[in-house]
Amino acid sequence: MAGLAEVQAQPQVTDQLGIPEAASRKTESLRKNVLQTLGLRDDLAAVLTKQDKFEEAEQMLRQTLETRENVLFQSREDPDVMGTLNNLAAVLNQQDKLAEAEAINREILESSQKVRGAEHHDTLVIMNNLAEVWACQGKYDEAVKLHRQALNIKEKVYGKDHPDTLSGMSNLAQVLGRQGKFDEAEKMQEQALALKKKVLRKQHPAIAHSMNNLASLLSRQGKDKEAEVLYRQTLEMSETQEQRLTPMSNLARLLKKQRRYDESESMYSETVESARTIWGPKHSRTLPTMKEYVEVLMYQGRYEKAEVLQREMLKIAEAQTAEHAEMMA
Repeated sequence: MAGLAEVQAQPQVTDQLGIPEAASRKTESLRKNVLQTLGLRDDLAAVLTKQDKFEEAEQMLRQTLETRENVLFQSREDPDVMGTLNNLAAVLNQQDKLAEAEAINREILESSQKVRGAEHHDTLVIMNNLAEVWACQGKYDEAVKLHRQALNIKEKVYGKDHPDTLSGMSNLAQVLGRQGKFDEAEKMQEQALALKKKVLRKQHPAIAHSMNNLASLLSRQGKDKEAEVLYRQTLEMSETQEQRLTPMSNLARLLKKQRRYDESESMYSETVESARTIWGPKHSRTLPTMKEYVEVLMYQGRYEKAEVLQREMLKIAEAQTAEHAEMMA
């Protein structure tokens, strides 16, 4: 019995000294600090993605994922790990690495449905992301089916007038338009726009976004007059220069299509200047807009100005190539 008493006494002395508790507290504190750091890395990667710094964002997210799995031993079904994977899939999609983006989205959708449930907001976001990847791959039937599933859930959980539901309608309509189902797409965009005007404030960016999408759909069907009216209305209601950029670019493209080159040139000039300031000269949407502007200048016979812009674009492209090569070295 004496031996048993000695064995039992040791933990009591240790507990009084506080050694296990202190070590546990330090370990837990360190873990919290590491998790906070990884969360900040996820956030920084999202900012980098917004700036088109895709390679740097991808590298950061892969490192974060490795730390989560191999240092903290977090499960692939852990919400934080799913968040990192979701961000990584988005970056891969932006770089047209669609096969890996699809695989990751499939995995985290299954995990999210299992852990959070099919009606959870984050699960619905992942469904939208996977549908977008499928649309980029030209898998329109699969994309439409998944968008419809997500929309049905949103209508059930949030109601038909909820902003998330209306966003789901717009997303589905866009894919239908890309599929060539213009009648259904147009009807759905018009319905989404009408509901947004009903439930959101007049100047809400989501209304302008829907108007722009509907105008683009009309333009693709050759309904240029209706599209132009909508683009101009969108410009009038846009509150910031950043909000004006997309409809400005689309209107300039529509005017070019109609060979109204003077009007198109004026619109492109403003668009390119704003894009340089707001998006930056290296942004993935700035260079294509500049290229379209050069085409209009060429139609006008303004070759010297076209040359200046063309040299600027070449310099930017060469610098980007050098940066990519340096990162891969």
